[in-house]
Amino acid sequence: MSSVELINQHNISQEMLCEIFEDAYLSVVKSEKGNGVYISERYNTWFDIDDKKKEYIRFSVVLKINLSVNEQDMNRAINEVNKKYMMSRAFCNANTVEIDYYLWVNGGIDKKNLIFTYKFFSIASTSMAQYLLGCNVLS
Repeated sequence: MSSVELINQHNISQEMLCEIFEDAYLSVVKSEKGNGVYISERYNTWFDIDDKKKEYIRFSVVLKINLSVNEQDMNRAINEVNKKYMMSRAFCNANTVEIDYYLWVNGGIDKKNLIFTYKFFSIASTSMAQYLLGCNVLS
């Protein structure tokens, strides 16, 4: 029986995550501004680690909003997408809509779980973005 190395709050690092994603043939890009790392696919998926306790990995996608949409229509679309896709959260933040998901690492997760979670988030966030595009709230 083979032993599986677990990712947990004691050994997790940004470098470790980059290596795991690259080993899974994902395109990992360091921000030119030096403030983060993302996976480059249809929508860039940022990933970061809880700075204080290192208890979770946060995946997020940031999308530009259509500035001509009124606040009521924006809120209605955001609320509807949150009802349809409960596993992730969408919210307005200044001139953007952000979609995120938290993967808790307490007790440990394996590399396969990390990759599957990213892939699932990628599918869900793409569907959420497509729904919001259909509501004309994204630019």
